[in-house]
Amino acid sequence: MTQQPGLAIYHGHAAFHASDPLRSALILNPDDDANLSRRNLTAREILEARLEAVLFILIACESAKQELSVGQEPTGLLPMLMLAGVNSVLGTLWKCSDTARKDFVEELLATLFLKIEEADPVSSCVLFDVAKALQRAVLALRKKKPAPYFWASFVLCGSWECLIANRW
Repeated sequence: MTQQPGLAIYHGHAAFHASDPLRSALILNPDDDANLSRRNLTAREILEARLEAVLFILIACESAKQELSVGQEPTGLLPMLMLAGVNSVLGTLWKCSDTARKDFVEELLATLFLKIEEADPVSSCVLFDVAKALQRAVLALRKKKPAPYFWASFVLCGSWECLIANRW
């Protein structure tokens, strides 16, 4: 029996570099000055990896921001994750508040865990509607914080339905 690829979550900081989008990065340890050489995971490094996550959730500022040039493919963290093999990526288009990110991810994961709890215990995977979970999380956040700045930055690219492993 082969193991089903599943969910990957990064909740932290990201940096988008408009002048060189392949330098955009997930900031792995922003406070560690002793290890400056290994504090970022760049879009270029992600592109060179072989990832098998079905769904990658990026709860980090500007993690879905992309550079679009005429005649070129989009570049940035989100498209590089998809080119590296991830089926669906959820990220943010701009800098958002810590409380908005926290509220969003809590609602999104509550929806996922509820779906797993309701699943047939014999089944090894759960069909998860990411688009519906995204909508639910955004609507819940919109009730608390009506200004679009707080809820409109979350976007989904790729497949809107994912098979997620039923075991953790």
